[in-house]
Amino acid sequence: MSDEKKIAGNFYLLKNENNDLYVGASGGDGSYAILSSMQVVEVFVADADLYVKEVNNWNAVDTTYYSISMNYSHGNLMCDVNTYDSVKNIVASRHGIIISGWHVPK
Repeated sequence: MSDEKKIAGNFYLLKNENNDLYVGASGGDGSYAILSSMQVVEVFVADADLYVKEVNNWNAVDTTYYSISMNYSHGNLMCDVNTYDSVKNIVASRHGIIISGWHVPK
């Protein structure tokens, strides 16, 4: 990976040499376990889950939504756009951080 930005805990937004964005978990030794499989366009934290929106080859038709447990109580859970948007609206109303693109607010 060519660059990293911390999301929360040991979870990072990672950018490779082609400017593709991924979500990864840090192993603490400079290595990362890549947790996403396509181009990440948006992430946010809700309770103990990290919600991820991905697209395949920038094709909005191939959009995937899922959550990742930040305390490892479960693996990735798929969700539909309505669930994703509902949780996102709750996070926004509570002034939570929603990351779109490479910019990570402080």
